[in-house]
Amino acid sequence: MPRKPALSPDKLKDLGTDKLAQLVLEEAERNAGFRRQVKAAMAGAGGPSAIVKVIDRRLSGLERAKSFIEWDKARALRDDLRSLTTTITSELAPAEPALAMDRLLRFIATHECVFARIDDSSGSIQDVYYEAISSFGDLVPSLPPADADLLPEKIMALLGESEHGYLCDLTATVAPHLPQTVLTGWDRDLEAAITERTALEAARSSDGWHYSMTSQWAEMRQSIA
Repeated sequence: MPRKPALSPDKLKDLGTDKLAQLVLEEAERNAGFRRQVKAAMAGAGGPSAIVKVIDRRLSGLERAKSFIEWDKARALRDDLRSLTTTITSELAPAEPALAMDRLLRFIATHECVFARIDDSSGSIQDVYYEAISSFGDLVPSLPPADADLLPEKIMALLGESEHGYLCDLTATVAPHLPQTVLTGWDRDLEAAITERTALEAARSSDGWHYSMTSQWAEMRQSIA
């Protein structure tokens, strides 16, 4: 059997702009996530601020959404989420890594509201969030020192009370790239938070079970150490 031609940038260029535009339009009609990604790429011609507006609009929609997603729509949601993170990492990050990291962190923080709307027993939606965490870690070395210093505070502000577990995953991914002085300060803040929360929980009624964030914070301290 003849081998199928391999895709490459050079071979795609050989198709010409008209043919490529036609193929993009056809796929955009079929794939909502791809359509949004194309629109973001077009917005990129206007600079980082234009891309940020597109990304923020999509993040706001994700944060506000409440309706339950049926199983047959799960793949479309996965593709839509992945197109959003791809827009952040491919369109925004090369120009403004700090802004891209803020948006990735905001995206990761949507996991609780997203999982409340869908049965992700297949783990396909979780995979997108793990990919976002990995991408976030890849961008940390590109941050100037002043922005790196603020990273623990930003992470705790958005994920510090998240019970799902991504807080620990994100910490383990980020910690190897942060200066020791930043890690020391983060560890000190976590130690103080654990002490304060433990005392607060001890003062509560002992009736019933409740989840304590102190277990995650303690695990984070191990990653930071």
